Amino acid sequence: MTLPSALPAPPLAPIADGEMTGARRIVFSTRNPEYPPAANYQEFAFLVDGRQFDSNRVDQAIKLDTVEEWTVVNEDEADHVFHIHTNPFQVMAVNGEAPPAPLWRDTAIVPRHGSLTFRTRYRDFTGQTVLHCHMMNHEELGMMQLLEIS
Repeated sequence: MTLPSALPAPPLAPIADGEMTGARRIVFSTRNPEYPPAANYQEFAFLVDGRQFDSNRVDQAIKLDTVEEWTVVNEDEADHVFHIHTNPFQVMAVNGEAPPAPLWRDTAIVPRHGSLTFRTRYRDFTGQTVLHCHMMNHEELGMMQLLEIS
């Protein structure tokens, strides 16, 4: 089988500065028990903006037909795998460094003590969805938020 000589064009056009209608910053962090080696897993908490997930609370209210730039800051000692449902996002920077070419993802690593900056267009979905750490135990212990697009 022959390999292609070049990658195909990105599925979406890059998001230009002039399209931007808003910006957000969210923070991933953890709350550890006093003595972690002796704790059971339920004593750990994985947080977004200092809070554990609550299915009765909308954390991010977003208007349809907006284009936003988000920065996800990771204050934790471990990497986190950021995932947002319904919309792909264009990675703008990891730890302040831009990728060499447009990079579209729906999941990306937020490095320990680092950041991920991305842009996304909210064009074709209304309703509730979630963002979360894609590591199951982190999500289960609270590292998730509810978004509502209207």
